Amino acid sequence: MKTTLISVLYNGNLRKYICQTGGIQDKLPKSIKSNSGTRPWRSYFKVHDSLNASFTTLNQILSARNEQHRIYYINLVLLVDIVNLMEKFSLIFDHLEFSNCPTLQNVVPSYYKMISYCQINAALHDKQIINTLKCEILNTLNDKYWSSITMLHWIGTYLEPTFKSLTFINDKKQRAMRFKEIQNGLHVLANDILSNYDDNQQILATSTDPVSLSSPPQKKLKNDPFADIRQQAPANSSSTSLKTTLELLNIELDGQLRLYNNMTLNDNFEYDNNPLLFWKQQHNHLPLLAKIARSVFVIQASSSESERHFSLAGRIVTEQRSNLDSDCVEALVVLKEAYLNNLWPKEE
Repeated sequence: MKTTLISVLYNGNLRKYICQTGGIQDKLPKSIKSNSGTRPWRSYFKVHDSLNASFTTLNQILSARNEQHRIYYINLVLLVDIVNLMEKFSLIFDHLEFSNCPTLQNVVPSYYKMISYCQINAALHDKQIINTLKCEILNTLNDKYWSSITMLHWIGTYLEPTFKSLTFINDKKQRAMRFKEIQNGLHVLANDILSNYDDNQQILATSTDPVSLSSPPQKKLKNDPFADIRQQAPANSSSTSLKTTLELLNIELDGQLRLYNNMTLNDNFEYDNNPLLFWKQQHNHLPLLAKIARSVFVIQASSSESERHFSLAGRIVTEQRSNLDSDCVEALVVLKEAYLNNLWPKEE
């Protein structure tokens, strides 16, 4: 894909010439971008979009300088077609790199959406190079993107109420298989929560009797004349209690899954595609699923946000400021993020 895009339409020498020549870059509607190895999908779009947006102005400037030969090799029609195709992928990756809301739920639907963009439609009479580009993108999606999708991604998708039906999967058998795998995965996560949670009774509060489950062990009376006829707890009472708790957990989870599957999203409830807001509202009705959702959605789909923090810290800790204390660096990064995201306190 890189060869198709960059070598055919975009020559790095053009950007180098524009950057080194004064009076060009600042007159263009968009700065001519360069290719990025860390964000290839996004950079492919930005490279061609910046060139497309600035082509007319750039042609006028170069013509006045008798340098228009530098863009003779660019096929403007083909450039527009590539920009229109890659813009869809750029929009999807925007939704995978959000920093102010969960993104894990978007990974699986993104794959199916991008696959649909790569379908070759003979009726559209796309150019051969566009069809070739679609094939290369499709191969990349199947080889790298699909192979990186895990059960946590599927569970995150299911716990997004607008994706829970998995309608993006056309094959009904495959959809049913995914539902079964997701249910099994949710049971595994629920068991992990039970084993790592101190107060098991709080998790099962909606379906169990807290008194019978959490009552303290009875004290043995000294010199009890009825000791030989009292009912004794079995020797493996702890394991039996744990087994009973696990059974209750599975029953409770199955019940909450049925309620969730039959739930219709309230049109009046706007959660801005943030599933955590939905599960916050359902915390009392579906407590176990809500707890699983909170543990899943803390995982980000992309490392871009953490990379931005490292990049920001790198601009703060320069050679001239290498003696900054780590706490000071952290405070400066937090303040910068607050400023960029409009979280700065407003003056009253």
